[in-house]
Amino acid sequence: MPAGAVRVDFISACGPPVRADDLARHAVGDLLRLEGHRGQGDGRAVDASAFSEPTKGWLANGVDAKLYPKVGSNGDVTGDGVPDLWAVDTNNQLVAWAGVGTKAADVNSGPTVTGLETTPVVLGNLNRPIGNWLAAPDGGNTVKDGQKKADGTAVGVSWVQDTVDGRAATVGAFSPGAGSTVTMSRPVVDARKSFTVSTWARTGPKGGIVASQDAVHSSNFILYADAKYGFWAFALSVSDDDSWSYDYTDTRNASAYFRPGVWTRLTASYNADTGAMSLYVDGVLATTGYHRASTSPPPSGPFVLGRYKYQSKPTDSFDGSISSTAAYPFAVAPTAPGAASVIRSRVDANKCVDLNGGVAASGSAIQLYDCNGSTAQQFSLGGDGTVRVMNGCMAPANAGTGNGTPMEYRTCDGTAAQKWIPLANEVLYHPASGRCLDLPNGRTDNGTRLGLWDCQLDQLGPNHQWSVPNLRTAVLPAPPRS
Repeated sequence: MPAGAVRVDFISACGPPVRADDLARHAVGDLLRLEGHRGQGDGRAVDASAFSEPTKGWLANGVDAKLYPKVGSNGDVTGDGVPDLWAVDTNNQLVAWAGVGTKAADVNSGPTVTGLETTPVVLGNLNRPIGNWLAAPDGGNTVKDGQKKADGTAVGVSWVQDTVDGRAATVGAFSPGAGSTVTMSRPVVDARKSFTVSTWARTGPKGGIVASQDAVHSSNFILYADAKYGFWAFALSVSDDDSWSYDYTDTRNASAYFRPGVWTRLTASYNADTGAMSLYVDGVLATTGYHRASTSPPPSGPFVLGRYKYQSKPTDSFDGSISSTAAYPFAVAPTAPGAASVIRSRVDANKCVDLNGGVAASGSAIQLYDCNGSTAQQFSLGGDGTVRVMNGCMAPANAGTGNGTPMEYRTCDGTAAQKWIPLANEVLYHPASGRCLDLPNGRTDNGTRLGLWDCQLDQLGPNHQWSVPNLRTAVLPAPPRS
């Protein structure tokens, strides 16, 4: 097996001859077709000539072993008679590429696969929630955890009927100042690792805390409606003490502002590998921040709805209602697997980020150029923090961190120099340098090379802002339905 290859297991129906499937050849993600035929001995002979002549069995590329460590095929799943390919990414997201080719002519022959569709279909995440609760009591004031690990006890919560996301549901009504809470029996998330909390909430004008998890003196995380400024926010503790020691989502757009009395789907996600804090409001990336996982206190207290912990005491009930809630052991990737698009400059929407000459070689310049939709301008944002084009990654030259460091194409290697965070205000933030992707002096000449530069996130110019349409494709885990 070639270095960097990923084995593709397959299951085929009985009958001669059998034709399947593929191997990811190396780090760039080439897929090679292997043909199996009924023969002598154990009844199966495999034609592996694709490995000595890669062009003979080539199907597609871009299935990077670092992003998709598990790849396989169970034959035809789309019903067109042509075998398809599935893969599971590092977040346990299941995707599939439809096979391209011809179906079997008769029962004595097999289908021919000549390629794969370029964009995979997202089939869902294989991770189960680590906790999920419907806002309804199960006798008395017990709120059952669907995962049977952390049941909750409600205090001061009224149970009422409402309509949430178009469906009738029982919801919990919380009263500000009345100590209304649902306290689970144990911690649920570990803020030193990636996690996501998804819930339906409707805030009143006084806002308050939707969800949190107790530490000794403070909270590991807080999801809340900030009544003073009128927006939804997400915070992670950097120290378990009696002060306000939190990193919070401090860049936002108009979607972050709450509407009192309106049911809203909130998805708060933290990626411990990249440091990205993301809060989606009704499916839109609304507010973002950065947090180092090493600063998170360990989990020690219960997961809670309706309050947080401040100066070692429970405080601040929620003004509003909460429906179903779930927590997951993974971070939301900024885009759907395989989703790619142009990245347009906010200085001139007709200018796009471009790989110079479409040359996929380390050191090739990342520049500005007329938007043309070519493969040299099709960028994807991975859950690992990479910004990818033509099976490589955008990175500062020589892993530099200083102002003016130019951007270049590099082989993806998982280093901090290749990690970026898309912020809610259209900035691509580079945590390793603390700087942002910059269009030098706002110049829009074709061939202007992009670089790093200091960015004041509250005083941005358009030279630091980029429109990334595929950010709207993020796959968000849903809370349970009543």
